[in-house]
Amino acid sequence: MLSADTALVPAALLRLAAHGAAGLPLALLLVRPGELGVGFDRLIAALAALLIALVLAADSVRRNAMALVDLAGGDATLLSPLLLAAAGLALLLVALRSPGRRDLWLAGAAAAALSAAAVDAMLYPGPVALSGIGFWLHPASALCGASLLGTVLVSMVCGHWYLVGSDLPIDPLRRASSAAFWLILGRAAIAAAALSWWWTHFDPTAADWPRLLSGIRPFLLGRLGLGLLLPFAAMFLVRGTVRLRATQSATGILYFVFIFLAAAELMAGYVVLRTGIPL
Repeated sequence: MLSADTALVPAALLRLAAHGAAGLPLALLLVRPGELGVGFDRLIAALAALLIALVLAADSVRRNAMALVDLAGGDATLLSPLLLAAAGLALLLVALRSPGRRDLWLAGAAAAALSAAAVDAMLYPGPVALSGIGFWLHPASALCGASLLGTVLVSMVCGHWYLVGSDLPIDPLRRASSAAFWLILGRAAIAAAALSWWWTHFDPTAADWPRLLSGIRPFLLGRLGLGLLLPFAAMFLVRGTVRLRATQSATGILYFVFIFLAAAELMAGYVVLRTGIPL
């Protein structure tokens, strides 16, 4: 049988995929109708719907992993998949039909998918959830992380889109990169608040803290370095290259930003599921 710590790995991977899918429809709203063409809308919507389908198909893996480490706190596994399914259907309507009501469908998909991310964060807050006001840092962290992943991915695809249409407006990439920059700052603020809240409310009798914190330092450092410091510095470069309309350079940097963020969000998922600290 898998150990509890090993069982957290598939749960963290599915959490990462779900958050990426949840952030895509919201990020796509940063691109106004017709700016990059219907094809761009359909590509992002289809990608998000595919990710949602994969997460739903593997949901039993997540539930089994959570049951093994006893984090579920009860049988509350229906709301999140239903919300994700609703988001996927809305995104398929955008991908398969002429998006006459594009923003309406995208807003509905974003609301459902982000609600699913928030629900998951509250249902599975880790072995020792933060108490009181600190508990709400869990959904705040999930919402900010999902929005950041989706925004950076849309920015990266947007940069590629200019390779096939040099006369396309630069505004979508400028808006998306600026949003990613501020979301990184928001992510840092939530992580700082979570660490501060946990430190000031630390109760060594509330859990087996030596076991929970054993070997967690590399994940904390990786999450802070790869997920906050490096992307923050890189987004300065992206914003500068966008101002110069150097879309290829911006896309190359965004590749690295997305890789850093994906790795860091995976580490953050592992940390929160193991310790209850919503980084």
